[in-house]
Amino acid sequence: MTASVVAKPLLTPLFFTFLSFMDPCAGLQRITEHSVPFIWATSGGGFPGRAVATYLARTHGPEMGSKGKPGKKAPHTSAKGFGPPPPPPKTFEEVCAEFKSRLPRDEAEPCVCGSGDSYSNCCKPFHQGEKIPETPESCLRSRYSAFAYRIPAYIISTTDKSNSEWQADKVKWARRIDREQMFDSFQFVGLEVGELEETSETEKYLSLRVTLQPVDQKTGMQTQPEPMVFLERSKFLRSSKGAWLYSAGEVTSQAVGFKGRTLKDEKDLDAMRKDVEYAKGIIGSAAAGKSNDETL
Repeated sequence: MTASVVAKPLLTPLFFTFLSFMDPCAGLQRITEHSVPFIWATSGGGFPGRAVATYLARTHGPEMGSKGKPGKKAPHTSAKGFGPPPPPPKTFEEVCAEFKSRLPRDEAEPCVCGSGDSYSNCCKPFHQGEKIPETPESCLRSRYSAFAYRIPAYIISTTDKSNSEWQADKVKWARRIDREQMFDSFQFVGLEVGELEETSETEKYLSLRVTLQPVDQKTGMQTQPEPMVFLERSKFLRSSKGAWLYSAGEVTSQAVGFKGRTLKDEKDLDAMRKDVEYAKGIIGSAAAGKSNDETL
């Protein structure tokens, strides 16, 4: 028996969070041991107080010579005595350059977006900033391939400000995308572009179908025999510069045991997670009971 689960957009973080804990196995969508938090928190990253105290004690405490003998003042490395200034924060481009990628070794091979053209002649010009997506379909295909090839910078540049996940801090946004939303546990099997709905000159909707195959990150082996299929009705808005940007969407997926469940935000997702954990516990108890019966 199949059921429908409606999640937030395929190209936004809640969907990736949904995938991070949904691990279909034996007819059950269960939580993985490596699920990401449902409430994304960031650390303050403050300079450790103990390290500061140690540093000040060494530079402003008892004057010690190079061999630990009193009487010789330790040399200062700067006029203020606090060492060299900290390096400037990394730029958005520098941060993105550090991320791993899945770009094809041969750019002449067919682009993963499914257009039939080579990557060099298809989505690469968009990813390199040489072209802008002048249609919703070109935005959709180039974003899909950006997820497949791990290009967070392009995901950010093609997301409209109306999207609930848009952030002004692009460095922080890029790091979150790289950490949580790059489908590292999935193989991109295919993209099918559906019907285009034109509501106005600056707003259009596009339906799509995405097929992803769950795989082991280390070995690349499939973790389940059948791929996962997702449908989405995406909303695109045209910017003042003529580029079409991703705004929002609604995802539907077939999943066992969740008929009629709608996921609009993290609260809905958390409620669904608790139900999955409850079902997982029942199955675990049943399996343990069966094992005990077999040993008797």
